[in-house]
Amino acid sequence: MHKGELAELKANLARAQKHLANSPRHLREEREREVERLERAWRRTESIVNREKRERAEMSALEKIKKEEKEKRKDGKGGWWLKDCKFLHIVQIPQLSNPVCLSAEKKEIRARARLEVIAKEGGNRAVKKALEKKQKKIGQKEKKSRPFAPPARPASNAQSEGESFSKYSRKRPRDAGWGERPKSNKRPRADH
Repeated sequence: MHKGELAELKANLARAQKHLANSPRHLREEREREVERLERAWRRTESIVNREKRERAEMSALEKIKKEEKEKRKDGKGGWWLKDCKFLHIVQIPQLSNPVCLSAEKKEIRARARLEVIAKEGGNRAVKKALEKKQKKIGQKEKKSRPFAPPARPASNAQSEGESFSKYSRKRPRDAGWGERPKSNKRPRADH
């Protein structure tokens, strides 16, 4: 359904870009807005198509595992089902009104199905790129969640005299509880 719409939008976008390149000045702004509108619509439709393709692959992988387990049970294996809603990851899918509960097993199966689709289309290099992108995203989230260092406070008179020690100051106070510092053994400078 959306694939035909995507192809049509792509053709319209190419046509609009050609018109923009050959447009007179008084029509240029209007045609630029039209190209931007078509680009946004094309990106939106492309993301919908990609999401549908990914979800189809994930669902088919889950169905395949369910079918295999059903056949194994017929052959005499004990009952085993994918766990549902135990140690779960709640995911909100826009088309569904209720959140979907995913166990760790289901989450792993879905991730593997996504990577298989990527491998089919782009090969091992595309899979490696997708995994690196995911790791980068996780790293950025972790980096963002780190607590910031406390703000540096300006040194007050008390700190410079060594009367108090603040956890925010980087410099140790002169005294630091050990008494006066010994004077240096250097000779005084001779002023010429």
